[in-house]
Amino acid sequence: MFNKNGGIVFSLWELEDSQVDRLNRELGEISAETSMTLYMGKKIMELRIPGINKGDTIKSLRNGRPALIAGDDLTDEDAFIANQDTLSVKIGEEETHARFRVKDYMEFRSLLRCL
Repeated sequence: MFNKNGGIVFSLWELEDSQVDRLNRELGEISAETSMTLYMGKKIMELRIPGINKGDTIKSLRNGRPALIAGDDLTDEDAFIANQDTLSVKIGEEETHARFRVKDYMEFRSLLRCL
């Protein structure tokens, strides 16, 4: 569990399927009781305060400066959407709002070396 000052992220990497299912049910109940948003990512579940997301946070921190935003998770899509004026790179095959795509982290490393 990680406090992200606007939400709490639960890592699912070492949980069994039954534990993930239980956590999903419990966080769903908490979400309904508190009006927080339950967000599912790749091997994470996140309880968010409504209106708080990675995309808007990055945009605010950038303050108009150029940036490279890359990611392989659903949570990165908020960043791609809110920061259309950046160099955005999706790592992986899933649907995306990023401007560019690489197949995996090795290809992304090669891209970084070229840049």
